[in-house]
Amino acid sequence: MTPPTTSPTAPSHSARPTQPAAARPAGGGASLDPVKLLRQHFPWLALAGLIGGGMGWAAYEGLQRYMPTYTTQVIFQVTEGLEGQLLNPTQSNREAVDRFMGTQVEIMRSDQVLTAVTLDPQVEATGWYRKFQKGSAAQGGGSFQARDAVRDLRENRISARVRPNTELMMLTASWRDDNESAILANAVARAYLEDLRKSGRAGTSDRREALNKRLTQLTLSLSASSNRRTQIIRTSKVDDGGSAGQAAQEMLVLTASRAQANDMVINMEAELERYQLQIDGDQGINYPDEIRSTANNDPILREIDSRVATLRASERQLRQQGFGDQHPDMTSTVTAIRAQEEERAKQEEVILRKLFDGMIDQRRRQIDGAKANIADLSNKIEGLQGKKEDQLNAKLELDQLADQISRMETEKQTLESEMQSIDALQAMRSADRVLQRRQASANGDLAFPPPLYISIAMGAFGLSGLLGGLIVLREVLDQRVRGPADLALIPRMRILGVIPDVSEDPARPPQIETAFRDSPSGVISESFRQLRSPLAKRMMQAGHKSLLIVGGMPGSGATTVASNLSMCWAASDQRVLLVDANLRRPTVHKVFGLKDGPGLGDVLSGGSTLAQAAQPTSVKNLTVLSAGSPASRGVPERLASSAMAQLIAEAGAAYDMVIIDVAPAIVSGDGQALANRVDAVALVVRALAEKRGLVARLAGQFSDVRAEFLGVVVNGARASAGGYFKGNIKATHEYVKSLT
Repeated sequence: MTPPTTSPTAPSHSARPTQPAAARPAGGGASLDPVKLLRQHFPWLALAGLIGGGMGWAAYEGLQRYMPTYTTQVIFQVTEGLEGQLLNPTQSNREAVDRFMGTQVEIMRSDQVLTAVTLDPQVEATGWYRKFQKGSAAQGGGSFQARDAVRDLRENRISARVRPNTELMMLTASWRDDNESAILANAVARAYLEDLRKSGRAGTSDRREALNKRLTQLTLSLSASSNRRTQIIRTSKVDDGGSAGQAAQEMLVLTASRAQANDMVINMEAELERYQLQIDGDQGINYPDEIRSTANNDPILREIDSRVATLRASERQLRQQGFGDQHPDMTSTVTAIRAQEEERAKQEEVILRKLFDGMIDQRRRQIDGAKANIADLSNKIEGLQGKKEDQLNAKLELDQLADQISRMETEKQTLESEMQSIDALQAMRSADRVLQRRQASANGDLAFPPPLYISIAMGAFGLSGLLGGLIVLREVLDQRVRGPADLALIPRMRILGVIPDVSEDPARPPQIETAFRDSPSGVISESFRQLRSPLAKRMMQAGHKSLLIVGGMPGSGATTVASNLSMCWAASDQRVLLVDANLRRPTVHKVFGLKDGPGLGDVLSGGSTLAQAAQPTSVKNLTVLSAGSPASRGVPERLASSAMAQLIAEAGAAYDMVIIDVAPAIVSGDGQALANRVDAVALVVRALAEKRGLVARLAGQFSDVRAEFLGVVVNGARASAGGYFKGNIKATHEYVKSLT
């Protein structure tokens, strides 16, 4: 089949704008839809709530019967004296009272007080006391484990606290019997008050004398440290405000400059070494893009390009006039074009090598200059080293002095505050300042288990919350791509479209690869129309004509996307060439019922031409270039050859759109090779099969190639219960059905 001639208004295949960075997908980075999860798992969450409520009720009944805990309280009030007048609530007195009350609640739970509780006759008659008796009276009277009993009182039975913004202290006792709980609380209260009366003001004078002695020592130490700090600041150029000294700062700047220069030398030497390996190697020199750009602007090459363009125009004119390839004028024109192209290649190599050698000489001069600068910086740094050490030692001593002064000032303030408290309370006896306002009664409160409604609520919310947490954890740990929301987690990832699984389409197309042809009104066909819109817009804006469709893993559906997308493009009255570049497992010819050869492999090996190998299909405006005969497909490396680039250019001139299907990127490098020959690349991933890490890695690889990476197509997406995707599919089907 002879391909159609190029439209005069078609964009030039060689015109390629700068590849833009992939746009950040809309929707931020949220990967979990709480409404969707709630709708999807609501029956299980509701069932868990009911079961948890029942478990809470059962736990309440069992704990109340077999393991109850009752609490009783004794209330103390701190007063100024026996008359019961409250202390004057000034700021200083308030702080003193708070400190006194905090001390008292600790004394209530001290070993001395709790040991006295175990000797109380009323306590000895309780079940709690018998819990720590080993043996019986018949066995010699038994023994009481006093240490274990005191530990149990302090850790489990007795608590004390200060009620905020009052002069009240609350002593609480907990035990499984409300009467014995009251006995324990009152016994602790008696033991505490007795201990308070015994202590009195004993030790107050000794404590004040010790505090005064320590204050004198701190004052002398503060004076000595302050004098030493003043001397260091006066004799050195280092202050105590955080500066490390002028020499150290200069060394930091010089060291950073030297490191930067070293990095530059290393990079340039590595670049020279890489270029030298290319010069010495057999594969030739891979000239940088800037050198090639400069060479392409050389007058000699531009003149040759002008002559080639003129000859190609003559060739097109001869073809339009009906001259065949064997006509003398056509033969001479083609021969002249090849001669000019060979001449251009030779001249280009000479110019490139000349520019390349000049660049290498420039890099060597830059390296020599940088090394001289490094030597000069090293000399300066060495000269500042001694000065820096002196300033650093001075700075270190200043920091140590500042820390010592700060700690001593803090300790001095604490001691002065404590002495003020001692002076304020010295005239009063502690026993006269604490009054017992209420004794513990046998009608204690049930502290455990919680009330029935709280137990039921805790069970319901606890079990449903545990189930919900497991659901969320499963969603977070599942790294598979299930839909666009999962790809939104990948930074700067553009999502081109979503193709539902064939089972989701109510139209039930017989063959997914030709769904657009067989079921043009189905949901899958509409999905490909929606996918084509952003692709066509970007391809037209950038002047692209060749699009590579590459799958992530085997079974991703790249062939399905390529074939349906080709038919969708052809339906818009554009001439489309679908190329099967999967030389390993070609399937495009099977999809359209065509022969496997001659095809791409035959064209690349020189056994056929594009015009001879292209096969028309039953779809209007769609032509297929199959993978080729089995013998010609044995060298996949030809996909990276100049013959492939020439074929793509020829196809771009003959068709409005060239779509290429290739082997999956994870199993071959064919896609990476073709991505440096085509204009644009689209990655296809299958939902519930490929993981986000793989997609991110492949997207990064294709973002670094010559072609523009357009984004990702999610194929085979399935609707989940309660999800929006299912509703969208249903709405699309009903709308299209109403139109037909």
